[in-house]
Amino acid sequence: MNTTQLVSAVMLKATGKVRNLPETDKKYQKILGIANMYIPVWQSEPNVDWQSLYEPSYTVGILSLEQAYEIDTTKVFKVSDTLGDAVKVVKSGQVREYTTVPPEQAGMYKGQNCCTIASNKLVFVDMIREDDPMLDGIINVPVYLRAPLLTKADSIVPVDNPMWLVTMCAAEYARNDILLQNQYSNLIAEANQLMQKMIENNAAQASYRPLHMVPGVSDIC
Repeated sequence: MNTTQLVSAVMLKATGKVRNLPETDKKYQKILGIANMYIPVWQSEPNVDWQSLYEPSYTVGILSLEQAYEIDTTKVFKVSDTLGDAVKVVKSGQVREYTTVPPEQAGMYKGQNCCTIASNKLVFVDMIREDDPMLDGIINVPVYLRAPLLTKADSIVPVDNPMWLVTMCAAEYARNDILLQNQYSNLIAEANQLMQKMIENNAAQASYRPLHMVPGVSDIC
């Protein structure tokens, strides 16, 4: 579903009428604004890591003598804390894995190929030596990316089930229209059901993550 299709679906859901609004229409822009308000809400659903936003090998830099590497938080929502996910340095077919540990415990893990996330930086617990054979290797981090907002008519809705976003937008649209306000509670209830189903489907996807996406299947340097 793209932006234009979303707007039409919201109008139908909220008013019961088929309306194909042009991008310049105030109602189109209003719905677009509502949608872009709720996409981050979906992304931030408590205790849920959306598999559709999962990127197992997000590159944050090239290994050098520096210990800290910035993570672009405009693109990355969070670093994965799923058991088994690991930061990897990859060079010439060789892979070295680093376990991520809490910043306050980093000192306990010296000499154990560990790293930590401090603010928006990936920090290796141990200093990188000049004779490290993995120098100049690519640093890959398992992350969950930020869901893109809708910016164009053909932008694709990033929500797993676009009908959740349609229903939430319709509810918010109805809430602000005195003639439609009586539909608000029913629309919210429907959206909550769609969200619950999305969460269940997401959990099933996480349980059956393809083997090639599971960290640790490569040879470790």
